[in-house]
Amino acid sequence: MNHPDSVQTTDDFPTVTPFPVEKVVAWVFAGVAAVLLLVATLTGIGAARHTAREVQVGGRVVALTPRTVSVPRDADDPDRDRGRIDREFFYPVVEFALPDGTTKTVQTAEGSWPPAYEPGQAVAVRYDRDNPLDARIASPGGTLLHWTWTLITAPLGLVFAAVSGLIFWAFARKR
Repeated sequence: MNHPDSVQTTDDFPTVTPFPVEKVVAWVFAGVAAVLLLVATLTGIGAARHTAREVQVGGRVVALTPRTVSVPRDADDPDRDRGRIDREFFYPVVEFALPDGTTKTVQTAEGSWPPAYEPGQAVAVRYDRDNPLDARIASPGGTLLHWTWTLITAPLGLVFAAVSGLIFWAFARKR
């Protein structure tokens, strides 16, 4: 029985185990890493398969299709807080021959300002042999575009995995 003038020691109180916040954070980071690396793997496989199906042939730019696109203002634009502005991009229309002799004309999905190509210019065209209308001008930028998701998610996944590992390591050493 405790008396008002008796002294209680810390042994009299139950010990409270602190909530393992560091473990939860580490597992969340590990989960995000797993998802990002899964996305990188799947998009990488898809990009590799798509590239493997492509055939490269000679072609010619036959026209440039102007298209107005709403884009964010430049960072140094004094009116940058006023939203987006319309810019005109030019999308090449290419013509190329298939192995059976038929000719295909395709507007590419990659536009630019200023125009990257001129009508009449000879270009290398890559197209999907199963779907010749899925064509693009062979360029480093076009190839890079196929790998965008992989190039974004793979490094991010590795960073999240590294941070998760560091958290686990740091708190395992602490005990």
